[in-house]
Amino acid sequence: MFEGNAQTMRVVTRLQVSSGGNGLDLTAGTLAALMKYTVSADGVKDGEKPSAKYGYFESETDVIAWIREKTGIREGQRHPLTWIMEAGDDIAYSSLDIEDAMRKRLLSPDDVLYEISAHGDSDVKAVAAELKESFKKIDRSIFSIQEIREIKSSYFRTVSINHMIKHAVDRFISEYSDIMSLKHRTALLDGCELHKLLKDLAFSYAFDSKYVRKTEADGAVAIHNVMSFFWDAIRLREKVNKLSSRRTTAAAAYGWSLISDNYKQRAIRNSYKDRDGKELPVRYQELRLLTDMMSGMTDGYLMSLNANLIQAGHVSC
Repeated sequence: MFEGNAQTMRVVTRLQVSSGGNGLDLTAGTLAALMKYTVSADGVKDGEKPSAKYGYFESETDVIAWIREKTGIREGQRHPLTWIMEAGDDIAYSSLDIEDAMRKRLLSPDDVLYEISAHGDSDVKAVAAELKESFKKIDRSIFSIQEIREIKSSYFRTVSINHMIKHAVDRFISEYSDIMSLKHRTALLDGCELHKLLKDLAFSYAFDSKYVRKTEADGAVAIHNVMSFFWDAIRLREKVNKLSSRRTTAAAAYGWSLISDNYKQRAIRNSYKDRDGKELPVRYQELRLLTDMMSGMTDGYLMSLNANLIQAGHVSC
């Protein structure tokens, strides 16, 4: 199973090219603050935010051990700044997902205002009242309909983000003692009704729309095709225990040539060890290389490559 947070740790500590071979060469404190989830795959626990997902792969256990040695932050604990980073992430996505839905005409600013106005929470109603007053300021005699939509969308962004920031700041202040002593366990936006409402709206009107579902379905097919192609490129070689050995088919050789040289060299030069110091099998190196290549693609590159592979007959439609 792929985990984006764990891959982020791998990107900044392993895959980014530098003369020292330490990725971006960030400090232990910066890396600790980057970790939203601080446990290994076998330490996941429901109900506790720092342990809700695994935060690193077995290949980065040595980096995690170094971070813990330098910072004193143990498994299941979060750096205090991580709570702020997570809140910023949640605020941005919950508001910008709605803005994106408005841009795609899946929702209008007035639809969003109606949904917010209908909510029973007093804080959410206060947001609705502020939006109504902002909308009234727009001079309809000056702007086009499209411009009015964009202005209303910008008002929505400003008002909603300000409200959620205030909620996060209030929570951080009220939970300051537990956060600084590394005992805190719940997201700063927990209990923010506006945040919950915006996430529900995004799912109902954006993520569950035919347009988005089709995009996801097309993407799933492309991922399957391209992943299968690169898996053959990685595994079809003459020497099982030597990743750099000659590929046994022309298609595998072509696929191998497309894999980022940085990713290949990282896989070829490094043997990975588990937390007990035992060397992991070559299959683990293969899977890490496949994950690195697939996760490093943009959506556009993936779809373009899939189309080219179908046209050349390397994969089926």
